[in-house]
Amino acid sequence: MVMMSSDRELTVSPLETVKVAAGGAVSVCDGKGREYFRSEPGAGAAGRREVSFAVGGALGRHTVRMGAPEGGGAPEELSFLVDAKSGVSDSGGEFGELFRICERTMRYRYSDPTDTPEMAGVGAITHKGVKYLNFVVWILDHLHTAKGFKYLSPHADGLVNLLKEIQREDGMIWSFIYGKNAGYYYMSAYERPYGYAVDLGDNVAARQPVENHCEANYVECVYLVWQSTGDDAWMAGMLDSCVKALDYGRYDKARWSERFGLLKKGYTIDSWDFQPGDASLAHFDLGIKQQIDHERTKFTVFYGDNTGYAYACDVLAEMLAKAGRAADARAFADRAAGIRERLDALAWNGRFYTHRVEEDESAVRDFGGTDTAGQVSFSNCYTLNRNCTHEQAAAIIRTYQGIRAALPHRSPGEFYAIYPPFETDVFDEGGACAKWQYMNGGVHAHAAGELARGAFEHGFEGYGADILRRVLGLGKEDADGFLRFAYTGAYEDGAPPAQKFSTVDLAPLANMGLSSEAAEGSLPWLFDGLKNDIRRFPVGSWGHKGVPYLVADPAANGGKAAVAVRAGGGRLPGSVRVPIGSKVGSLFALHSTGGRSESGLVGLHRFLYEDGTEATKAVMYGRDVTNFWFSELRESDRSGLAWRGDSDVAYGVGVCWAEYANPFPERPVEAVEVTAGPDGASYALLALTVADRPSYREPPLESTGGPDNWSGGLVMAALMEGLGGVKDKGTAYADASISPRWAAAGVDSASLTARYAASGGYVSYRYAHDADAREITVTATGSGDSAEVRVLLPEGARCVVSAMARFQGTGRSDGAGYAPAAFRTDRVEDSTYAAVPIAFPGVTVVKVTYE
Repeated sequence: MVMMSSDRELTVSPLETVKVAAGGAVSVCDGKGREYFRSEPGAGAAGRREVSFAVGGALGRHTVRMGAPEGGGAPEELSFLVDAKSGVSDSGGEFGELFRICERTMRYRYSDPTDTPEMAGVGAITHKGVKYLNFVVWILDHLHTAKGFKYLSPHADGLVNLLKEIQREDGMIWSFIYGKNAGYYYMSAYERPYGYAVDLGDNVAARQPVENHCEANYVECVYLVWQSTGDDAWMAGMLDSCVKALDYGRYDKARWSERFGLLKKGYTIDSWDFQPGDASLAHFDLGIKQQIDHERTKFTVFYGDNTGYAYACDVLAEMLAKAGRAADARAFADRAAGIRERLDALAWNGRFYTHRVEEDESAVRDFGGTDTAGQVSFSNCYTLNRNCTHEQAAAIIRTYQGIRAALPHRSPGEFYAIYPPFETDVFDEGGACAKWQYMNGGVHAHAAGELARGAFEHGFEGYGADILRRVLGLGKEDADGFLRFAYTGAYEDGAPPAQKFSTVDLAPLANMGLSSEAAEGSLPWLFDGLKNDIRRFPVGSWGHKGVPYLVADPAANGGKAAVAVRAGGGRLPGSVRVPIGSKVGSLFALHSTGGRSESGLVGLHRFLYEDGTEATKAVMYGRDVTNFWFSELRESDRSGLAWRGDSDVAYGVGVCWAEYANPFPERPVEAVEVTAGPDGASYALLALTVADRPSYREPPLESTGGPDNWSGGLVMAALMEGLGGVKDKGTAYADASISPRWAAAGVDSASLTARYAASGGYVSYRYAHDADAREITVTATGSGDSAEVRVLLPEGARCVVSAMARFQGTGRSDGAGYAPAAFRTDRVEDSTYAAVPIAFPGVTVVKVTYE
């Protein structure tokens, strides 16, 4: 409680109690000038008395007017400021801590020690002299981060304003904007022939060609900004751009399936941007895993693009209707309905949406025996919050509960990118999509947020609370206290079998010696000269870290020990084919290079399978290998320095080792083709060893992938809208739904404020549950005009006995007494809610009893 006086300026929070010493009547008005408290002195009252009231209504300067007492004196007027910050406090402290973990996770990106606390986590792009703020430079990541960051930062509009400014003439929305230096690759790989990159001067904008969600993400982000700000004029100015964006998806041959009447894309894991390196992949010189061609690419229908598009049509229809464009609004509402009808007929299997439906049945896919029809991918979690039917939502949630009941060994949770994973890492030859990692069976905190939010909304509140508690555990376990984008999805149960090795005899293929003084018929070591070589490197049979190697002895092999390749002709071949003739789990290479290539790509190991297919592993400078001279390579679980010695002219020459897992270990390998990189660097292979299975090194809990702030944003949304239950039914919380679901988490007291940082729109409430009295009390206020309090009863409660309300409002003395309130009983699955309409401004106390 705060005592007001005229000698100091007060700043207080909603629901805080303020006390004044008054003689006559007391009237309090909120930041919009609306009276929300009045107290009359009563007959015969003389002198001053203490009057207290709970602060409510709109933020800003509140005014207290006090009439003259009956005994004489002048009327008085005082004022104070009301401000609100989003936050959560609960009796056990768990969910308040989760709020802080989400905030920390969102604010880490772009953070700089010189930032003000408010700017931490906000980046900037300057275009034509104008600075556009953003949370991530990708529209996908920015949107989902904004769903939680909207409670803390007002800068969700920056990226969509820029994307409108640079929108392609046909309506296409770019995936991301990078600075010029980082964008050179995209201008090379994407600009021709399809215009998927553009030079903006200081920046490059690019569209990941295979992606087909950017337009829907853009429209949804426009809606989020409008809802957060309540700025109808800004929204109306964005509508033509939004219409153009959603129309693009239907008219581009690379985006729309005429056969199915749905959006299409190349085959990727869920909505991601790399395709499998299989026989159906259309070849491009650069950007091979992301590029598409509307004639050569084997397209699929991906349900997530379509549920996202239908939802974008829904929110665009709402915005169009608000702007008075009724006919356009009806057209987009009809478009959304048509998308859902056709998608359900094609991809809904009764339990979840099928990951992929091939547009062209001639596509050849080989995923190592994976049952793709049974895979559940993470966009099912997102679909829960995209206006699917309740029956579909309940089926999807039960599917995830089934996965939860039979999780693999040491799995962090059932919220997988895809489950079960693909048996091969054919989607990413660098290994980031190895089984149980990243998109291929990694466990994703952002998916957990969407799954939990949908569970709270569709009658699975206890399950939603359980998800949030497990995510909290992941945040507490993290060394930095962050939520991560992805976690390792499972671990080996027990010690894996020991690897079996067989060395490959490279002597017949060798063409280079170890010395700068070449023997006749051989070539000098990497052409360095000056006796700077590795002539002291041990030859014959030897081992490193338990792996055997066989290095040809140049003295017994015509002076030759290494297989060397180099692009561009000259004395070295561009590639050498090494016969294998067996199944391969992984390859171990002893190798080196004579110089750093511009691209970093030193060479390739191409697996040539007996069935005619192939797969490629890149040899990257600094990751797998370094220059032999002063050789330094940071040790990792898949590469490092195998030998270090001296030459006649220098200390510290060396040879590196690296392991390359075979993407298709079930296919017999006919040969491995060792190929030079494109930039002219020489690559020398000194030994090659075959292992029957890849090395097992227990991966860390954190996997790899997208930005962590995306996870922070969606878990924050699940906490505030799901468990906390505050949802905006209009804009800037002019009309709100307040559904505190703390009973599902066993929390007896909590308080929550949900405030849009971009406006003064907010809702604050306090929650208290007296289990002995079977009574739940919610005290609420907000900036808007009305709300509905929907009180979740504890599990096992049979019915609502009564609902009472106590109003602190105009025309009432002190709001001391409760009065019966009109209510309705809502039932969702096995959950029961008591729904009580209330009016703002002011503070209302709703008390619900149950049995």
